[in-house]
Amino acid sequence: MRKLREKLPRAFPQATFYFLPADITTQILNFGIPAPIDIQLEGNDVEASKQIADKLIAQLRQVPGLTDLRIQQPFDSPTLEIAVDRTKASQGGYSERDVATSILNTLSGSFQVTPMFFLNWKNHVNYNIVAQTPQYKMDSLQSLQNIPINRTSAVPGSGNSAIQSQEILGDLASINRGHEMGVMNHYNIRRVVDIYGGVQGRDLGGVSRDIEKILKNNNKDLPRGTFVTLKGQIETMRSSYVGLLGGLVFRSYWFIS
Repeated sequence: MRKLREKLPRAFPQATFYFLPADITTQILNFGIPAPIDIQLEGNDVEASKQIADKLIAQLRQVPGLTDLRIQQPFDSPTLEIAVDRTKASQGGYSERDVATSILNTLSGSFQVTPMFFLNWKNHVNYNIVAQTPQYKMDSLQSLQNIPINRTSAVPGSGNSAIQSQEILGDLASINRGHEMGVMNHYNIRRVVDIYGGVQGRDLGGVSRDIEKILKNNNKDLPRGTFVTLKGQIETMRSSYVGLLGGLVFRSYWFIS
């Protein structure tokens, strides 16, 4: 792990590498989070929390023994933003729902909109029936623009409906590249940004003391309503030692009495 932490960032500087807890004991001590150190920023403005997190990470990288630093909620996950021209769509008899349903069926499958099942009478097991465009055919922006848009309209004199498709997505909408948060977390109601980290070559207590100094120095610069909390295995370690120390003091006092 030490060698990989040295070599991988140099070979792939555009990527982020970290090691997750591999054993059940570490996972329990971490309270289920994927790192022994969790610096949680809680506030009303998630963008402001991100700026504070970037500032803290730059300072935390100077702490000896602190490794695998990263922000759990990436803010640059790539997206494709589809803006439907409602005027053009309505002229062709299409609605926003027709466009959204057609895209959902193509990319996620019909089970998301109209679940269908097949009952096998031989083993009496229900199987899901899903219609979906093969993923290898959705491999470019041009393929996305060629998604056919289905319109449901009533068949005259029958009272039934039929599916009609005359347009493609590129005729009714524009597609632009964007980005958004890849993971969204909340604590109580407010959004949070977590800085995760691990320890290598040093004890957890020594690393936590250095982290606390950095957090204390930055507390005065926090916006109103923003709070920083140190959690993870550090919290477990402290509560255990405090309980142990309290028990020893009580036991000593009982013997003296």
